Amino acid sequence: MTTIYVTDKEKLPKREESDHYPTELDLVKQALKNWVLAMQERPVDSILDIGAGSGRWGQQARLLTNAQKLVGVDIRELHQPEAFTHWITEDFLNWSKPFAWNQESLNQEHWDGQPFDLIVSNPPYKFAGEILETIFERGMLNKHGSIVMLLRLAFQASISRYESLWYDHPPVKVGVCSRRPSFYDRSTNGTDYGVFYWKQGEGTPRCWETFLLLHDRDPLPPPEYIEVPFPIREKYFMRDIDLTRV
Repeated sequence: MTTIYVTDKEKLPKREESDHYPTELDLVKQALKNWVLAMQERPVDSILDIGAGSGRWGQQARLLTNAQKLVGVDIRELHQPEAFTHWITEDFLNWSKPFAWNQESLNQEHWDGQPFDLIVSNPPYKFAGEILETIFERGMLNKHGSIVMLLRLAFQASISRYESLWYDHPPVKVGVCSRRPSFYDRSTNGTDYGVFYWKQGEGTPRCWETFLLLHDRDPLPPPEYIEVPFPIREKYFMRDIDLTRV
């Protein structure tokens, strides 16, 4: 067991763009239940989980839909979680490119070109817009497909998206999270989140429904399972953390 004391934030390592932010399980469940009740009209056979991480989004989506195919893509080298039929260790923006027979791609697994019925994600906010544009531009969603994505509510406020994404591919609805999500412990910051829902071929340009998405907080895990985000806020204190479990 090790005790960590951090008081000098200047000495903390720079945060990586691929940092993992595991979504609270109850938030995942409520977000997907709302999709099933309000938007699912056809059987779901294939699901894609982008930035899958621990696999919560994909696992719960498959549990609700009984989909035959569940593909997870994550840039980090992780063990394949249960319920996933395919697991890709790759940057999604590279993996989704059309397959090219060249020396660089010989040992890589690329998207096979078959669109998905449902795409779920809690993506890196910095790349969320590019991920959405990639999904639509490359035809990764079938003609009756849906997207369920956790994003900051501030994602709605952008003149560039207003002139492009929100005109061509507006969400059908946005569920405002009733609680600010806590990704590592019970602490939160001032950032508000929402679950964005897209349905292929539907939606009104620059106009969508908003509603309050009710969800509870998950029980706090035992201390030895708490993941440590970086940079840790100043004066963050954590006792008895087994670093081999982090």
